[in-house]
Amino acid sequence: MAGAVLPAFSKLSALLHTRETDHQLDTLVMRLHHRATARLLLVAAFVVSTRSLAGEPIECSTDARVPRQLMNSYCFVTATFSVTGGGGGETPAGLGRGGEDTVRRHSYYQWVPFMFCLQALAFYLPYALWKHSTGSVLRDCLAFQVDQPDTTMHASSTKLMSFAGYLSARMGKVNQSIVKTFFFVELACLLNVIGNLFLIDLFLGVDFGRYCVSRAAALLTGTPPEPDLVFPPLAKCTFAKFGASGTLERVDAVCVLPHNVFNEKLFVFVWVWTALLAALTVVYVLFRAVTLAVPKVRRNLLLARLVPELRDHGRQVFEQCTVADWFLLCQIGRHMDALAFSELVRHLAASHQELLLPAISVALSRRASQWSDGHRRSTDHQTKLTG
Repeated sequence: MAGAVLPAFSKLSALLHTRETDHQLDTLVMRLHHRATARLLLVAAFVVSTRSLAGEPIECSTDARVPRQLMNSYCFVTATFSVTGGGGGETPAGLGRGGEDTVRRHSYYQWVPFMFCLQALAFYLPYALWKHSTGSVLRDCLAFQVDQPDTTMHASSTKLMSFAGYLSARMGKVNQSIVKTFFFVELACLLNVIGNLFLIDLFLGVDFGRYCVSRAAALLTGTPPEPDLVFPPLAKCTFAKFGASGTLERVDAVCVLPHNVFNEKLFVFVWVWTALLAALTVVYVLFRAVTLAVPKVRRNLLLARLVPELRDHGRQVFEQCTVADWFLLCQIGRHMDALAFSELVRHLAASHQELLLPAISVALSRRASQWSDGHRRSTDHQTKLTG
């Protein structure tokens, strides 16, 4: 059995190992979604599947009228059930006599690996959308290699000046759809993580948050927990067959669900992780909304990436920036040393001045020409009046 498990583990390891690029097009919160959480869910799906390969997920005890393997397969496919309010005395919880209105059926356990894989795909999709819709301008800028200011200071300064000239020519022309797509992906991450919390409730058929709170309270206070009918270790199964005379016979079986002990811990961990990630994402999206609404916040975020001596240049550049330009500069600043980025902003401010001087000169010349023409016409008019 180990020979079948190890190759599967090797393939999964290769799937989870993604090459780390030098230029990341996402944020820390987005990486928690599409890297940490997606990998966590894939590992959970792999572990559940491996336990199924290593041993039977269900073991049913019945009489000799039905072969054990047949009963195991039948109960696994058709679902087991627990009697709500059952137990008491020597009867384990969930067992005993009960009608259809007192029965809780368990059909989720054969779908647990698929559920985890579906959640992993849902956490990766927003990043895949952003990755495939990123514009060439952003990729070209992040791919621009800048030497650190060391012994190659002259070469580094030359590249910074060249890069600043490229950015200066692009200022005001950055595709606004890039920024809109990025903010839409961040909002999609928030909706996805909240939706996954409701998906767990729907999948298990219970308010799982309340379930986790009750289990944690019982553990902390040392009180005996209520009978677990969400992940029952024991459940019932009824097999219907026809006897020799054609009479319908019902064979009752008690089934042990060893995976439920493990499924409970997996789902509790995934739910707690998802809830914490949802809270973090809510805070992050609110912060993002503030940055979009308040220009002063955007300016301070840009200035925070600069060394104090060159922040005046950052203010000059920010005054000429659109939201898309600010976003592009912040993305570049995340991938550069603070001193190198500060030098880039200084060169960018100088490039702006060089571009503005001809325009200012033309505007002043035009204003002077208009004033001169007006003064001449006024003089001619006064001459005619006096003449």
